[in-house]
Amino acid sequence: MIGRSTRLTLTVGLTVTLAGLVAGCGGGGKTHDRDRVAAGATSSNGGGGGRNLNPFLGNAPQSAGALDSDGDGLTDDEERLLGTDPFNPDTDGDGILDGRDLAPLFGATTYGPFETQYPRGAVATGAEYRACGLYGKSKVEKWAFGWSTTYEGTRSTRSSTVNRASVLKELGDRSTTSDFVPVDAKPKGALTTFDTYKYQKTVVYSRYSIDYDLKSQQYEVDFRNRLATTLRDGRSAAFATRNFPVRVEGGRDSTVIIQFSVDAGADRYEETPTRYTVPAMTFQVFDRTGDLMQAAVLHDDVAVGAILHKNAYEVRLPLPVAPGTGTREWTLVVTPVWVTKDGSRPVEVQAIDAGNLRIGAVAHDLQLTKTGDTLQRVTAIFQDLRSTSVDLRREAAAASFQQATTQVKTVIQKTPAARGGWEFTLSVVNATAAIAKTGIGVLIQVGEHTQWSKGGDLLTLLGPDEARRYGEIVDHLLRLQNASMAVIHGMQAVVSIQQGDVIRATLYAARSLTEAFMVVGDSELIRAGAAAAAFATDLYDAVQAFRGGDNLRGGVYVLRASVALLSAFDAKTGALGSALLSAGTSGFQAYGAFRQGDTVLGLVHSARGAGALARYFFADQMVAGIPAGSVITAALGVIDVGYNIYRATQTQDPLLKQRFIEDAVASALDTAIFLIPTVGPVIQAVWQVSWTALTLIFPDLAKHRMFRSPGAFLTFVGQVFFTNTIPSAYAEEAYENAAKRLISRAEGFQNAGEYVTVLFPSTT
Repeated sequence: MIGRSTRLTLTVGLTVTLAGLVAGCGGGGKTHDRDRVAAGATSSNGGGGGRNLNPFLGNAPQSAGALDSDGDGLTDDEERLLGTDPFNPDTDGDGILDGRDLAPLFGATTYGPFETQYPRGAVATGAEYRACGLYGKSKVEKWAFGWSTTYEGTRSTRSSTVNRASVLKELGDRSTTSDFVPVDAKPKGALTTFDTYKYQKTVVYSRYSIDYDLKSQQYEVDFRNRLATTLRDGRSAAFATRNFPVRVEGGRDSTVIIQFSVDAGADRYEETPTRYTVPAMTFQVFDRTGDLMQAAVLHDDVAVGAILHKNAYEVRLPLPVAPGTGTREWTLVVTPVWVTKDGSRPVEVQAIDAGNLRIGAVAHDLQLTKTGDTLQRVTAIFQDLRSTSVDLRREAAAASFQQATTQVKTVIQKTPAARGGWEFTLSVVNATAAIAKTGIGVLIQVGEHTQWSKGGDLLTLLGPDEARRYGEIVDHLLRLQNASMAVIHGMQAVVSIQQGDVIRATLYAARSLTEAFMVVGDSELIRAGAAAAAFATDLYDAVQAFRGGDNLRGGVYVLRASVALLSAFDAKTGALGSALLSAGTSGFQAYGAFRQGDTVLGLVHSARGAGALARYFFADQMVAGIPAGSVITAALGVIDVGYNIYRATQTQDPLLKQRFIEDAVASALDTAIFLIPTVGPVIQAVWQVSWTALTLIFPDLAKHRMFRSPGAFLTFVGQVFFTNTIPSAYAEEAYENAAKRLISRAEGFQNAGEYVTVLFPSTT
């Protein structure tokens, strides 16, 4: 059933603006020098930086003949001033040249490696589900010189509840063994009808119509990983990840800057007029630190890497602006990936191996003030990822900055284009910055004055937003239902043959034959044969139960076999054995009910067991002129009536409530019929034997519960002739058929690629 075993698929969304994410990847497709400074862009508004802010001396014009012994972009004099090695182009060994490195004196060893497991709650992913349900309505018409409606409403039907809570519960119940669990569900659009099932039954002069509307509503379901988990790309390569805290100030723009390098043999960067592969970094911002399971996702985006030099890149991750004032402590979770675009083909996203990655520098850029074209901001370059949660304004206020240095740089400004997509515009920035060394590493205070060029003429990169889902995790929650058929008399021979159990089939065929002989005529020989057949079948079932580890069931079959054997030698002893067997069976049932906490059912079974014993011991006695057996039967009938009424009061399901009320009336009528002298017990016995035989031969008859006993039949007749109530057997049949239709349609949606969850009406 779809509703119990629907495939559950979780996806991590990745949206990338392809055209112009890296300067030169669109807009004419020109190939650029990989060692020149390029600017990064993200899929949300925000500019990228050109030359890195540290060291600023590297941006100043060099005098003629300035010596750069190691070719890292810094003169030897600049390196001595900064403390880097003038004869080592990568002083800290993080794969980034000193002249392009935000933190040339510390890098990979202080930041630690990328990891391959996302911590609990750090993967916020979602999928759109079609939530389907059933909504019933009914009508009763009576014939009186033409059909006329006597009732119309929702009686004798069930209806689903499709809302946030029900969707979360259903998916949560099917995610108990999954790494991912649903944490939120948001409706998209209205609940609409996509199909209808119509059921109609005419009995004498009553016509019952039951219609079920099949409705659905789209839900965007958010999932979180409840355990540390590894995500993989389409080639089963594990995605690398790091997460770290970050402190932001309300009402202010800020950007996290990450520089990283890739081993030369693993670098897949490529740029041609028709194809390119560039590094990118997906990032999600959570609204708290620590356990992220219940944290809200404030931002989900992707930034494409700017080229620092060969095998080294920089990404700028614009954080959302926190409302109000004061500081917030958030968590940033990043994942480096390769993004490939080849002509008109869909975007391909692949993991960057964590073993080939090194973090070179992490910085946090905070905007302080902005007046016209003038911008004041502070940038902190951290020595390790534990330091990223500092309050930048407080650090800047306490820092002592050195003499200011002026630089000129080029950046790319990204704005929405009038024709859709994005427009990237070049601008020139004059920046004055002062550097201070603090406990967090390096703190830079920047004052910028921007002069905008004719960016639209210089560089206009337009392109549609294209998306591809990656890291697809398919979680199949298949719940298999195993059913076993009850072993009832000799008719089980047919079932046993179908199951391939020749021994059971032979034994039950022999038992069936002896029971058939007893219907024709009775003799000592036939009784002995029937007892022998019953003994053999019960003993075989006992052995099979013990072998299967079901000792309780095996013990019951041993008792049944013993009673069958005693009955063959002495009728009175057999009657005692039957009474003890009935009492023992009821006792086992009472024990099970008490253990499950159902005290009422336990008392009912206890009363039935006591009644079985009482009928034997008081068989020859009278109570107020009435045989004691009849009085005991009447008392048990009253108990059955009361129990069914009690069950009707304990359920909210309209069909079950109606069935229990019908059963209560039927029990009362069956008891009254049984008390009719001589005729009553015969009617009950013949009816039960006939019903049992017919349902064994024609199993589909079992759903017509109104014929199971004389009392049930009289109850059904009374409903048809004297009430506007639809018999529960018809109501159940209509619901089951509608449920089958819903499952079939849901499977069709699923086969078409949709994610589906079926919310059946509650039956409790």
